[in-house]
Amino acid sequence: LASRCVHCKALEPVWEKLAGRLSDQMIKVAKINGVEEPVLMSRFRVEGFPSIFHIKDGETRQYIGGRSVHALELFAKSGWMKAEPLPFWRSPTSAAGQLLAVFLGVPTHIKTAYTYFKHDLGYSEV
Repeated sequence: LASRCVHCKALEPVWEKLAGRLSDQMIKVAKINGVEEPVLMSRFRVEGFPSIFHIKDGETRQYIGGRSVHALELFAKSGWMKAEPLPFWRSPTSAAGQLLAVFLGVPTHIKTAYTYFKHDLGYSEV
């Protein structure tokens, strides 16, 4: 999701209703702000918002379908079995996806260290 995305805002009440319907069926529904989580967004290779993925047993499937509670619920319960899993080189849960996360996370770690040294410890930029 992206906080300024019109389509994401329209999906929000549907997503909340879906989470409520599936909560007692051991199906987890989550949302991630792609703007605040650029590494995760890159791992999933998000090309547009909102993007919906199903992850089970190490396999990831991208949902392409209607945005109604009914359509999303059908996919979450059993429709995902008909969807082709992402290939290993594209899946964020594969070894390739995890390696990509490490690589993409380096700038974030550098920024965190910079902020710590400059703001928390008071070191100069030199």
